[in-house]
Amino acid sequence: MIKEMDQPTSSEILSLLSKSHPLTIAEISQQLNLTKADIRYHVSRLIKEGQIKSTSTSNSSSKRGRPAKVFTVSDEVYPDNLKELIQVWFSLTGVNPETLKKAATLLAKNFVHNRESSSFFLKMNKIITELNQRQYDARWEIKPSGPVIYFYNCPYKNIVGQNFELCQMDQFLLSELTGTEIRKQQTIAQNNTNRCMFVLNISV
Repeated sequence: MIKEMDQPTSSEILSLLSKSHPLTIAEISQQLNLTKADIRYHVSRLIKEGQIKSTSTSNSSSKRGRPAKVFTVSDEVYPDNLKELIQVWFSLTGVNPETLKKAATLLAKNFVHNRESSSFFLKMNKIITELNQRQYDARWEIKPSGPVIYFYNCPYKNIVGQNFELCQMDQFLLSELTGTEIRKQQTIAQNNTNRCMFVLNISV
């Protein structure tokens, strides 16, 4: 017998997806004993609420047809404890300029831009592109005082309020990436502004 579409259905779908691998509409329907139409209705609403997400996967049982769409729980539904872990880690290890420089050096190694590029403008554009891939919402421009890099978002906003040292780590990171001294003019966290501002000590 097909169950009536009721309020707990969405919770049942979330519970099912959290305990299993990604599932298709048909698989959810079968396991919850609900019609596919009912499942589609609730899944659509859960997607709009940001509680589940969808992706396509190849259909191993057949080479024909479109890839099957599967659904899984969004990361936001069950948030991690990284903030608490990082706070404890900072309290145990301590944070000093030397440690921050080492961290910045390691982070810079993950950037793939060509630091030997003959064009300063090309190098800067590549750096900005990679910073934006890391959620910095970065821009740059040339001012009379020199080139300036702006961050309109702080990827560490959930923890930077108790760890302003991260602003200095970003300063060291930019120095590593650009190969020049960086002056930290202002930051979102420390100066309560809408952007961070870093000035390069270089003439263009």
